[in-house]
Amino acid sequence: MTTPAEALPRLRFARAAIGGVPVDGLFHAGTFVRLDALDALDSFDSGGTATFASLLPDWRRNLGRLRHALSHLSTAEHDLASRPVDEAAVDGSLLAPVEPRQIFQVALNFRDHAAEAGQPLPQSPFVFAGLPSAICGARDDVVLPPVGQHDWELELGVVIGHRVRHARRAEAADCIAGYTIVNDLTTRDRLRRPEPGRMDYLAAKNAPTFLPVGPYVVPADEVDVAAGLPMTLSVNGQVMQRGSTADMVFDVPSLIAALSADVELLPGDLLLAGTPAGTGQARGRFLRPGDVMTATIGELGEQRNRCVAEHRRSPAASGRRDG
Repeated sequence: MTTPAEALPRLRFARAAIGGVPVDGLFHAGTFVRLDALDALDSFDSGGTATFASLLPDWRRNLGRLRHALSHLSTAEHDLASRPVDEAAVDGSLLAPVEPRQIFQVALNFRDHAAEAGQPLPQSPFVFAGLPSAICGARDDVVLPPVGQHDWELELGVVIGHRVRHARRAEAADCIAGYTIVNDLTTRDRLRRPEPGRMDYLAAKNAPTFLPVGPYVVPADEVDVAAGLPMTLSVNGQVMQRGSTADMVFDVPSLIAALSADVELLPGDLLLAGTPAGTGQARGRFLRPGDVMTATIGELGEQRNRCVAEHRRSPAASGRRDG
């Protein structure tokens, strides 16, 4: 007898530091289920040690097998797979759920944001590249350099499922593994150089911890982006950005088709689909140490990042909290 689709477990992939070691898993029935523990069960065998990245090459089949395995877990098996932490205990240890080799960021892809910036709508997607070294987790501190106008930008993160080159728009949806939340921080006064027409995306957007990602990756077949996922970002409880993925100038398949005409996308890559209105620049209010940013997009979870001042003690200093 086939299990109805609505009865199958919803999957929220995550990574957590357990005993100081990064572990790939997912949340199920209030617990963090380790993928490597599931791999040891008869109900799920990936053919090797399961990680989020290892599931991508045969994504649809692996999702089906995971949902089947979770639907049929015995109590003993569930205790084995979820040991040693429940969802509440692992929350503070969450890492970014993906480790992309490439990051692509889309500018001016929301009509209201283009209007508040005083810019015309782009005639084709305007995309630039970012650095994976800027990534931090959905509960990590964001480290603010001592000088600069540091701003927030809530964005839908698109996780690429397989290699993509010259994809047609009709094919592009099949390239999407899932979605996550991203806050693409920007130091506004470093974005434009003194020379006319010169933009410096490297300096403005790639400081360590300037790209909080997560907390989860939700599979694309559980998310209806076109219908409009509500997007909200607050600072210290005050709503700054409120938008919807339905308001994008170019939808996600169009972005993938345009981008893949220029470059090759790789499994696990991250595409940021643009930000709605309500940035700090438009409000004349920039981030300060002590500020707490809270971000949500539909049912993709919640980010909560505290801003702290950078202390330049050594080149190895990072924004991750101890413990």
